Amino acid sequence: MIVNVISWIGIVLAVFYIKFLDSKPEKMKYLKIICWILLIYKIGQYTYLSITQGFTYPVEISTVTYFVFTIVVVIGKEKLYSIASFFGMLSGFGYFTYYSILGYMATFHLGLYDLIIAIFSHGVLFAGGVYLSKIYRFAKNYKYYIYLVLALMLVNAAFYYRDIDSSTNFIFLVVKPTYLNLFENNLFNIGIKILFYVAWACFILVCTKLFYLFNRHYHHDEIPNPQTISN
Repeated sequence: MIVNVISWIGIVLAVFYIKFLDSKPEKMKYLKIICWILLIYKIGQYTYLSITQGFTYPVEISTVTYFVFTIVVVIGKEKLYSIASFFGMLSGFGYFTYYSILGYMATFHLGLYDLIIAIFSHGVLFAGGVYLSKIYRFAKNYKYYIYLVLALMLVNAAFYYRDIDSSTNFIFLVVKPTYLNLFENNLFNIGIKILFYVAWACFILVCTKLFYLFNRHYHHDEIPNPQTISN
């Protein structure tokens, strides 16, 4: 239950952080500061893990997003803000939804320190993603870059898990759905996997559609700016 409660607290704090950013005149400066903190921490974390446990790199969508989001914001590449915003919102929303509802299932393997760091990290991704979408109008044709980045994440995960037969990570369930081998007839298993990937593709398409609808909600009256990230 403690995991659920802390997750809800994280959601509330993320909302307050969005409000905080909205209230400041130099808005992006405060987001960049928090992104620098997260980026430096994550670089240090993976460096430490690589030294103590062997070479380690991010694989899960949210762990890759830590770097995608923070690097894009820190370097201020506006044409990539739609990518950072989409994956920040997707990772943060997915994390908080899961742990605020089913967090009790993680009680026995998630320490308090790791939980707080995870809440902070996903809070930054979610709040930052929402904030970018509120202040920038994203071009719909840039959705293909979102699909490309997602494809690269999946390829990265497929390579990482090529010799691993089991994992609790979400992306493992996507790139290696051996749990769908439900029948002795392999043809039926292949059919189920095809349906699974069709459903997965539809899910991403829906998420992308909702993302751009959310963005247009804040920018429906704006004149497009072809020199940045707008249609």
